Amino acid sequence: MASIDEEKYPTSSVEKLNGQNYRAWSTTMRAILREFELFDIVDGKETRPQALSDTATTEETEGYDSSVRAYDKKASRACRILISTIQGRLLTYVEDEDDPARIWKVLKDHFCPTTDITLSQSLSVEVPA
Repeated sequence: MASIDEEKYPTSSVEKLNGQNYRAWSTTMRAILREFELFDIVDGKETRPQALSDTATTEETEGYDSSVRAYDKKASRACRILISTIQGRLLTYVEDEDDPARIWKVLKDHFCPTTDITLSQSLSVEVPA
């Protein structure tokens, strides 16, 4: 697999999320994120390492710091991929989010309703083309 740093993200060919194409967008994004081994962060299976106790050894602290840096790098890449494939007017839903799992959840909750209430709310919101 090519390094993410060496290869452009293949998002230029992805139709941006426009409020009416969530299912196609999310399917494509899931495939791209899996290709770059980032989807575990986006779906919340991989989380930021928990803080160490005050009694952690130097070795534990170094391992923790390395794990946090690796996680933050992957999370940053996932955010960049997600944000670059959302239409500008929809960015307001996630503009203050830095957590890719939270971005994914917010978009899913808004554009892929799973309850009668959220379905009703999404149908009542008019999304300009």
